[in-house]
Amino acid sequence: MENNKISISINCGEPGSGKTTKLIEEAMEILAKGESLYILSPTHKSKSQLNKAINKAVETTGDNTYKELFSSLHVLGNNYVGEANILLDEISMLSLDNLYSILFKARRHAKKMLMFGDIGQLPPPRGVGTLEYLLRYNSRVLNIDPHNFWKGISSLYEHSTNIELNIPRQWKDDIYSINLNILQKNYRLNFESGLTHYDDNFYDYVFKSIIEKDDYTQELVNSLKESRLIIAPSHSLINSIDDLLQSHYGNNYNQVAPFVRVGSRGPGGKTYVNPEHPHYAQLLNRFYSIGAMPNNTMENYTPTSAVTAHYIEGIENDGVTFYLGKREITSSNNNTHFLNNNMLYTAVSRAKSPNKVVLLGKRETFEKMRQTMPIEIDITANNIVNQNAKKNTMTKIKNSSNILSVDDIYNLFLEEFEKEKVQGKYDDLLDLTPEKPRYIMNQFNPRCKNFKTLPQGYGQHYDNWNKEQLNKGNSKGGKNKKGRGKVQQYVADLFHNNLEEFNALKEEALSKVSPNDFQNHRGYNKYSVKDAITKIEAIN
Repeated sequence: MENNKISISINCGEPGSGKTTKLIEEAMEILAKGESLYILSPTHKSKSQLNKAINKAVETTGDNTYKELFSSLHVLGNNYVGEANILLDEISMLSLDNLYSILFKARRHAKKMLMFGDIGQLPPPRGVGTLEYLLRYNSRVLNIDPHNFWKGISSLYEHSTNIELNIPRQWKDDIYSINLNILQKNYRLNFESGLTHYDDNFYDYVFKSIIEKDDYTQELVNSLKESRLIIAPSHSLINSIDDLLQSHYGNNYNQVAPFVRVGSRGPGGKTYVNPEHPHYAQLLNRFYSIGAMPNNTMENYTPTSAVTAHYIEGIENDGVTFYLGKREITSSNNNTHFLNNNMLYTAVSRAKSPNKVVLLGKRETFEKMRQTMPIEIDITANNIVNQNAKKNTMTKIKNSSNILSVDDIYNLFLEEFEKEKVQGKYDDLLDLTPEKPRYIMNQFNPRCKNFKTLPQGYGQHYDNWNKEQLNKGNSKGGKNKKGRGKVQQYVADLFHNNLEEFNALKEEALSKVSPNDFQNHRGYNKYSVKDAITKIEAIN
């Protein structure tokens, strides 16, 4: 081991490939050797699922030594005191920021780090996912086209086995080696159906269960009767489900709904197992990670029959109903953070058998969801860095007695952007660029909710800057024509007169080609071209 650096081994596999079983086996072997152990979960729900798995191991084997693992379970690096072996569960949900925090604490202490996860599952709710970042960095090693990452990664579980990965530049101070082990065999899928992986054959199979109609009340009622877990991508769709079932069951809905919602019916509320349900104990065992409502809960709660996909990490159930209702994916409402292949995969893979998956919604929407890949991590990272830079910029302005000019404000933002870019430790894999002046100047709009917190003296900054931009646009003919400037005209001409070349330009602008190479090849700024492409496609 070079200079006491950490050796990483990643066990990657689909739901049903035995990741949790392997984690527990590895943990028990470490304890049997008398070595120190620290098991980390990214969320309390995933920790609860590990608790359940350990209890099951005790019941199955009668071996109480498994209980020794309970004291080693932690969430997000809390209580780490220098253990030599670190096991990380659900690594796809661990953000890079969280990983860097763990590495900092483990420096000069940990010798081995074992990770377990599934690249197809949902990413962390905030930040860049560790597993996706690492696999993208190793696209060439994995023989995956980096411009078509998600389609390439789908074959990883079918063909790959044991691979030595390259270490990202920013990790080399702490990491000695990274080994990727693919758990290929799937123990959950129904071999009678001929399915062995969550691949195109699987989706073709479950898409036979799509039900498309105007009223889904009866299908939702059947789901409850058959103890299927009802999943929806958003709280608004869950509210639609509850409205249909409440109308059907009336006052009896309190005893029928498997869950309750405390607080808001939106993202701010919390879901628990329904204490009024006649089979409460069985439900609590099935949905261990969702858990019981705290005894000290004072707020009113309402019955609910569905959960979002983010609420079900690690859960498996005999059957699943995935509800989209009348939801459509159009150019104006497509949200790739939710309505994408990873969301679909996470939902349907909760079912123990593909024969017990029911899809309620428009076939066209499910097909689009199947083909829609998640947001590129470049975009996620870029948003994070820009948001943090904006926050830091405004904090400094609020705490300063000097009134800065518009140019000085934007220069301060650029300085904060570069600091955040370095602090985030995003490798060269990510193409990060600062937002344009409007991004920061919108904070000085008197209609902005934070405007009142600014020092006096910024009252006219936004209006004066806005007028200046308008005058610049008019001087370039912007008052009389769509598209101002050479870049917009160049992109518009290709779009209308040479679609093949336009598509080639678009592909290059969205690729990992460096801004300098793009400028040398095309003669235009890469990011200006990307903006112009977005605008021309939106208009047309």
